[in-house]
Amino acid sequence: MAKGLFGGGNGTERNPYLVEDAQDLVSIKNAENPTQHYRQKANIDLSHIPSWNPIGNVANGPPFMGVYDGNNFVIENLTIDNTDSSFAPYIGLFGLCNNSSLKRVKLRKANVRGSGGQRAGILVGSIENSVVSDCSVEGLVSVPDGDVGGLTYSLGNGSKLSRCSAENVVVEGHHAGGLTAYTSGDILDCYATGEIYGDGSSSWLGGLAYSQNGGTITNCYASIVMKSVEYLSSDLFPLVYSVGSGTLESLYVDITSGVSKQEWKAGVDYYANSIFIRGTDGHLYKKINNQDGVNYDYGPPFNPNYLAQPISGANWSRYWERVTADTVDGARTTKQMMTKENYVGWDFENVWRIDEGKSYPYFRSSQSTQCTAFPLFRRMIKN
Repeated sequence: MAKGLFGGGNGTERNPYLVEDAQDLVSIKNAENPTQHYRQKANIDLSHIPSWNPIGNVANGPPFMGVYDGNNFVIENLTIDNTDSSFAPYIGLFGLCNNSSLKRVKLRKANVRGSGGQRAGILVGSIENSVVSDCSVEGLVSVPDGDVGGLTYSLGNGSKLSRCSAENVVVEGHHAGGLTAYTSGDILDCYATGEIYGDGSSSWLGGLAYSQNGGTITNCYASIVMKSVEYLSSDLFPLVYSVGSGTLESLYVDITSGVSKQEWKAGVDYYANSIFIRGTDGHLYKKINNQDGVNYDYGPPFNPNYLAQPISGANWSRYWERVTADTVDGARTTKQMMTKENYVGWDFENVWRIDEGKSYPYFRSSQSTQCTAFPLFRRMIKN
């Protein structure tokens, strides 16, 4: 074991520093030169570090500007438990990456918790002018009243994310996305599965991303169970909540087992509530008209003091429409999501595999397959 001295190398592209243990990872964040090259040489367990200080923590140093190759080894038990926003503005294994490259990094059993002023992702807080490829994360990321993404908080201009996944993640925040909260970069061949929780009376959640403002998102899918801790004024979107500019192409979302599991609650005013909601009949609906105390139209027996009636068929069609492949772009059933022919234009020769009828698409480079439509990793947000 190198114990902070690295297992070899000199930090150049041809001869990167060899990362063998947790102490070596600590040495990266303490390095005077943030532009070095690194390659992981073994699985690493961070369980003995109670709260990780991110590599590239710009609160006390430069961003990470080097190259980190995880070499498909695993980093387990990353823990960040911080309620002081001055500790680090961006939190994750990496804080801020700028003009950098991350590739083949695998994070498992992560537990990242921050405070309202912080922005978080399990892999990296924020990505600027960088390339991230063949990376995957699993675990929990929670910033109450903050901005969070399963993999990263933000993918900035000039950045590219390819063949990456946030798999079986649990995400909690004010603005939250299964893969990323914000993106103005390019996302290609990625997916997100797991759960997202809104954290207050007004939350905005996107299954894949909260907001896109430029760039492209292509050949991606999401199967995200989205829940709002408080129901009023929370918007849940199957793929991307806000599209200011940019291009969306060949994106798919599971509307049977994923998307909104926020159940319709009698007595709640849905005038400003979710655009998508799960009806009492088990189907997903989208809002087509606002409801308020004036235009309720439930038919007999009608009670104007009863704020909301359950969604159960044609009686409520004036306000809600059942989501199908014809009513929402990319909407698919679980059965369709597990069929190769569903994914038009996707590269199943070089990038993707699928176990027909048994799994969503997964990467050919993956060590194991994803064989279920439901999240495998679950942890209660409020633990």
